[in-house]
Formats: sequence, C-alpha cells, structure tokens
Amino acid sequence: MELKINPKSPNVYVPILSIIFFIIYLITLQPIAAILCIGAFLAYISLDFISGAKQKGKNSLLEIIYAIAGAAIAWLILSALLHTQSPLDVVTSCSMNNVLNRGDLVIVQGNDKYVAPIVRYSGESPNIQLTKTNCTMWRRGQGDSQISCSANLTLRNSTSVLTIPVLRNEVSSNDIIVFESSTAGLVIHRAVLAINNSQTGKIAYLTKGDNNPVVDQEAGLDVVLPEKIHGKQIARIPLIGYLRLFLAGQFQEPRGCDLLIK
Repeated sequence: MELKINPKSPNVYVPILSIIFFIIYLITLQPIAAILCIGAFLAYISLDFISGAKQKGKNSLLEIIYAIAGAAIAWLILSALLHTQSPLDVVTSCSMNNVLNRGDLVIVQGNDKYVAPIVRYSGESPNIQLTKTNCTMWRRGQGDSQISCSANLTLRNSTSVLTIPVLRNEVSSNDIIVFESSTAGLVIHRAVLAINNSQTGKIAYLTKGDNNPVVDQEAGLDVVLPEKIHGKQIARIPLIGYLRLFLAGQFQEPRGCDLLIK
C-alpha cells in the first residue's frame, strides 16, 4: 500500500499533525502527545486505505498483502545476511544512554564470539567479587550527585587474582549484545566479561547497561549463555523505533530515563 500525499486533499494535514505531536512528545515527554501522534498516524493510514479502496476496489487489499509479503521477505534476507533471527530491534529503556537511546532502531549481527575480556578456567569456577566506587550521576531538574557504582570485577582462584574494570569509560570497546533474559525479556546491554570453561568449552557472559550503576548479574539477571544471544549491535537509527513503541502502547517514559551516570 502506497502512502501518497495529495496536496489537494485535506488528508495531507494528518501526517503533519502526527509529526508535530511527535516533536511535542520529545520536548515534553507527555504520554498524551504520543497517543495523539500515533492516533494521527493511524488515522492517515485509514483515510488513505478508504480513499484507495473507493478508487481501486480490491486492488487496495492486494497492495496490503504485497506490502506484508515484501516486509517478510526483507526480514528473511536481513536475517540471512546478518546471521541472526532478529536483525532489527528497538531500544525500549534508557539503560544504555547516551550510547543507545530509547526509540533507537538497532541493527543486529549474529556472531560466535563477542568482544569482552575473557577469563579461562578449568575445574573449579573462579570466585567473583565486586568492588564499588562513587560515580557522578546527573538527574533531570536536580543536577549532579554521587552514587555507588560497580567499578571492578575481581576473580580469584587457588592460584591467581584478576581484576576487570566495568565502569562505562573502561568498557566502551566491548560489544553491545542483544540477549534474552528470563526475568527482563529482551535486553540490549554491553558484555563486560566472558568466562570460558576450558574443560567443557562452554562460555558465559556478564553484562551491564552503560547507564546502570551495577552489573546485570548483581541486579539478579542470569549469566548470559551463547544460545540466548541474538547478536551484537552494529548500527543504530535514531528515533525510528518510536513507531513500534507507540504501537505497543509504551507511551510513558521508563524509570531511569531522567538520569545519566557519567
């Protein structure tokens, strides 16, 4: 189905209203602006469909079928090229600000291994301890304050001690991965450590949101196994993902979007 704007039709003002409401939402973060935005967008599609149906009859239905089929084929092609079943995803929270922001459309590429410091062990798994430090946190309307953050992961076994930094400025070269969590759904966070059992060959990742004060596993998420990973983020398109968020009814700004950990 083609969305054609006829300058002689009053329908031309509907997508303009949708854009205006979206800009208002980005400025004010008021859910009502998001509702009006998606309402105007859906109204335009409906008006275009009704107008096309009157002029073309059954052809409009065929256009919808062709559009859906084309989208499915494009998804399959992207999946094959990027080696993942989920080549596109949308950032829904603010746990990766300002690297990835809410509403970004993320392009995902599958891989066998992901960039993160790797620790190999055999036999007994290493004991992992967390070291804390004070971080500067900016909060909207309040300015800067101090907050306790995870600073290092210290791994100990019978023969050695290894310290891995996890602060956002220390892990910026690590891969950002998209993975499934049994408690948090689909998550887009950075891999901060890979633990490899040399005897079994099994590997597990520890992860962290750049804009979160603690490592995910400290907050209750399971270690991330390779079969739960969809791939790594290779590119992002700002704002495009808001369409999916609004269609899913996610109008309210999530908790934590009013702060930035520096």
